[in-house]
Amino acid sequence: MSLIELNAVTKSYGSHQVIYDATLSIAAGEVIALIGKSGSGKSTLLRCLNGLEQISGGSLRIAGTPISYEKAKLRALRRKVAIVFQGYNLFPHLTVEDNVALAPRVTGKASGTEALKLAHRYLERVGLADKFRAHPRDLSGGQQQRVAIARALAVQPEILLLDEVTAALDPELVGEVLTVLGELAEQGLTMVLVTHEIAFARRAANRIAFMHQGRLHEVGPAEATISQPRTAELQKFLSAVR
Repeated sequence: MSLIELNAVTKSYGSHQVIYDATLSIAAGEVIALIGKSGSGKSTLLRCLNGLEQISGGSLRIAGTPISYEKAKLRALRRKVAIVFQGYNLFPHLTVEDNVALAPRVTGKASGTEALKLAHRYLERVGLADKFRAHPRDLSGGQQQRVAIARALAVQPEILLLDEVTAALDPELVGEVLTVLGELAEQGLTMVLVTHEIAFARRAANRIAFMHQGRLHEVGPAEATISQPRTAELQKFLSAVR
């Protein structure tokens, strides 16, 4: 059974439609890279997967359960589906460990000492064992983004969504974040990531989903899709970003 199942999903804001008939099945342990031009619908589709955006039509199932927008159901969904944004969204007045420990507390996954244990476990996992007591202002952009990833992991989700998490970073900091994501992929975490890092997508993803004008225009195995695109639209996109 697919862990994520989209069937003819649409999304509109009033009369403006941004996603058309998105159909895609994602298995547990799979890594899907969403690529495409700005404005093609990638981030909107990603946000639909954990209920930050409500779909306008079609159906969306997570772990076999249809998505529901009731508050209690959304809270339950977000225990399964965590998201990391381009902006780190860390609380500046909290230490790194408290930023990460807050996530399992808020979601009800853990409290008190157990939440701190989770924070330490996942900060170690992203290579920041020496930064527990630091504040966000003391960290580089790449380190802050790794804290944001640790915070998402501390919820112990089944699915991790990542929205252009390297886009705001200086080039020399991108590598450290991509290393963490590559390790998570090797460990079998289900991930859907919006990225402009085509080389990373090719290496780390199982499949590439190319979005064009709000549609899943071309979907296929990562290596084949990047090296031998089937459509002129994907060929043109790849030529522009390489």
